[in-house]
Amino acid sequence: MENNYFYKKFQKKADSELERILNDTKSYTEDAVIAATQLLKERQVELSEEQKSAVEIIETRIEEKKVIEEVRKKETELSPVAKRIIALLIDLAILSGLSYLTGFLLIGTPLVKTPWEPILSMIIILGYFAVFNSSIGKKTIGKNVMHIKVVDYNFQSLKFTNSLVRYSLLIAPFFLLNILDNMSFNSFGILSGLRYAYYIGIFYFLITDKERRRSFHDLITKSFVSSENSEKTNFVYPNKKLKTYYFIASGIIALFIILNLSSRLNTTNNMSDFEAQAEQLEKTLNENMTTFESIISDIQEIDGVAEIEGISLNTTNGITSLDITIRPSSFFANDGLTSEVYESLKGKELRVNRLDNVKIKKHYGFDMTLASFNRTETKNFEQ
Repeated sequence: MENNYFYKKFQKKADSELERILNDTKSYTEDAVIAATQLLKERQVELSEEQKSAVEIIETRIEEKKVIEEVRKKETELSPVAKRIIALLIDLAILSGLSYLTGFLLIGTPLVKTPWEPILSMIIILGYFAVFNSSIGKKTIGKNVMHIKVVDYNFQSLKFTNSLVRYSLLIAPFFLLNILDNMSFNSFGILSGLRYAYYIGIFYFLITDKERRRSFHDLITKSFVSSENSEKTNFVYPNKKLKTYYFIASGIIALFIILNLSSRLNTTNNMSDFEAQAEQLEKTLNENMTTFESIISDIQEIDGVAEIEGISLNTTNGITSLDITIRPSSFFANDGLTSEVYESLKGKELRVNRLDNVKIKKHYGFDMTLASFNRTETKNFEQ
């Protein structure tokens, strides 16, 4: 009766006035009839059979409406997986904005460049999810919008350490595999196999756990994503499905090892031409190493140049060019900076058959996992 407007309004009415409402239910709203009935019962007034019958009809009608509303609500309500996807997209949008802010604040520093950038991005993303999905933050902004949260099997918010482990299992492999992949060593296809086993594993567990839609990071930390009206159920995950995933993961890794070995055999058969080109390139680089060092030294002394990002000698379709990429110390570096760099090259002779072009690029920006900004201007000096 707390939400019934007429219950409080009718409290000063006499019993006869309340009975008049029950005798003419068609002239009053359902809430008014229910309120009058409740007040008469509280006053221990005996209702006639006709009054009881009229009230029962109205109560039945109200119950039917409630059932229909519940059915409509369930039909229009998003599935748990859909809620999680939308929540994730909202969180990623927020993290993207945070990454852009971080990138512009640290632009020009080694922190937003390889190899430090993946570590910085991992700290930002992992920190956001670990803190906001723990007892500290309760839920991320995306989950708050979608009315879902991460809880343990006792339906309590995760401790920060458990939340950190949960999201480390989910997020860290993505960054670690990329970092290892960028390192110069042959993994014989194992890293590629692990990467795909990791991606497939996330969706495999979500699909096979139809009741709770838990993935491997949920199962290991004994947690799950719960809606606000979730009820306790069985949390046991079949060992048979775990063994099936181990078999699938092993097969994926084995496949990539085989593909890697096959690719290396094919590459070995076609290495003669490549080796000849590589030897010629190495010889050219060695002959010009002293000149390159002199060029780098002179460019670094130019006011407005913060760093030399790259210097290379390239030959494409018979055209040889010297490519130099610099990072200016200011976002608003003047157009004359490239000309100053080109002027510093005068007097430097490269030991090549001919030099057709000198390309000087000004590059200013950053590339983070969820944010990227690059401004590059190239000026070509024909020789």
